[in-house]
Amino acid sequence: MSTVPVSPSAAGDGRARLVGLLILAVAAFVALATELAPVGLLPNLGRAFHQSVATTGILVTVYAVMVMVFAVPLTLVMRRISGKRMLIIALAGYALCNLLSALAPNFGVLIAARCVGGIAHAIFFSACIGQVARLATPGRTARAFAIVTAGISAGYVLGSPLTTALGNAGGWQLPFAVLVGATLVVLLLLVWLLPNSTPEQDVTPARPGISIRGAGGIVTANGLAYFGQYAIYTYVTVLLLHAHLPQSLVAVTLLVFGLVGLITIWGTASLLDHRPRATSVVVLVLVAASIFAVGAASSSLVPLLVFGAVWGAAYGPVAALFQGAAVRSGAVDPEMAGAWINATSNVGIAAGALLGGIVLDHSNLQVLAWAAAVPVAAAAIVLAVVMRRRSADSV
Repeated sequence: MSTVPVSPSAAGDGRARLVGLLILAVAAFVALATELAPVGLLPNLGRAFHQSVATTGILVTVYAVMVMVFAVPLTLVMRRISGKRMLIIALAGYALCNLLSALAPNFGVLIAARCVGGIAHAIFFSACIGQVARLATPGRTARAFAIVTAGISAGYVLGSPLTTALGNAGGWQLPFAVLVGATLVVLLLLVWLLPNSTPEQDVTPARPGISIRGAGGIVTANGLAYFGQYAIYTYVTVLLLHAHLPQSLVAVTLLVFGLVGLITIWGTASLLDHRPRATSVVVLVLVAASIFAVGAASSSLVPLLVFGAVWGAAYGPVAALFQGAAVRSGAVDPEMAGAWINATSNVGIAAGALLGGIVLDHSNLQVLAWAAAVPVAAAAIVLAVVMRRRSADSV
């Protein structure tokens, strides 16, 4: 198992490393909350700017497009800047995005603000993944990613409900104003406490890593997994309501699905460090199987809830799985590995949501779930092939 060298300031005691990882986890939570803030506020924003809900949905789309387009190019341009400085720039971008959003006088300015946020997001996760790799202690790379991924998952689970509650209580500007303050606090903590690293300290596997082609297989599998996941997860509310779950229980149900995923992140971290190939394939197979089962149970509430919980549990470690695999491949430096993971994740999310809408227009939820399971299963096959050689055991 290889690890990434760190600078002397990062190579001190384990407490400094842990503090750095916890700061990155909180920063990731703020990043996800910023990304998802408009989701629950779409009706409020539509009324405020006299737009339809469908039109305000562009606020979500344009953000993802910025990430897809800029993640790799910006990381290439900034590759001689330290990861800590990249994170500072990204967090400043999030603060600007939220400030412009809170003060937006018209819908055009709000779209521009989301473009700024998308560009910040493109920088943030590339740098964040690189920093996690540099802070990881020997033999515990997956556990380091599990800490930060917990922040990402918490952002998915809690970010939108919290911003929605704030918007309903104090107006649509309030959640963006709160996010400005939260981002600035995290930025100060990061400047003060995050260990430094230099861009010259690239990945140097203790054993030969996999080839560039193999690393391409990892990011391809990542895109396939997100593609399948979001083809069905984008419409999970429709799925739950179709099975006659009361509207009032949808948010609680999604919270439970997210929380079981948080638990499994920790449960699989050690396995991903010691048996990466087998654990990765098993996780993805379980995700595909549970999505298939959700489709089969789409008209029966109790089985649907059971299989949905299994689905949430299985999906929990996926982000850490791919982030760690890409970084530890040794094919590119950790920031570029993060950039490709960031870009392909967002391609998968956008394409999956599009596929889901098309399938629902022409078929039903059961067919959608089964169609979504296929690319996730394909991701498992790709990873099994890429990681099959003994030289890939360091991944």
